[in-house]
Amino acid sequence: MDDSVSLDELDWADPSALPPEGIADRWGDAAAAGFLALPNALIRSQAKLGITPNELVVLMNILVHWWRRDRLAYPRSSTIAHRSGLGKRTVQRCLSSLEEKGLIERVRHPGRGKMQYDPDGLREAVVPYALKDPWAWRWPEKIKRKNVEDRNRAGRSFIPNS
Repeated sequence: MDDSVSLDELDWADPSALPPEGIADRWGDAAAAGFLALPNALIRSQAKLGITPNELVVLMNILVHWWRRDRLAYPRSSTIAHRSGLGKRTVQRCLSSLEEKGLIERVRHPGRGKMQYDPDGLREAVVPYALKDPWAWRWPEKIKRKNVEDRNRAGRSFIPNS
């Protein structure tokens, strides 16, 4: 009996429904310490979003700590600098630029005083590019609609540079 399922039959909203071939199969033990999930549309639209190479490195270091949407990431700029090989001042300039572009928001933690980073602006900015991506057809309409409904409910929109 063949238990294989075509990609079109998967419930893409349920991660447990994804085929077993994935990160661990491709990366093996290198994925043992975890991995970063990035939408392909972020990489494909990096220049259109005005994200410089250094800013992308800083974003990836923030996103590595963003495990749940309701909990903000809080890596120190010195940690990002140490990991990436960028200077601390370069990281700070990148953070300022990303905030000016509306891609991240810096929020001071009320109890701890640590600086946290809210990447909702980035998520919102990538959506229009993701929906135009030729691979977007793989995602069911309900997921596309949910993203638009979330954006409308939050009263946020992002108009990408043409």
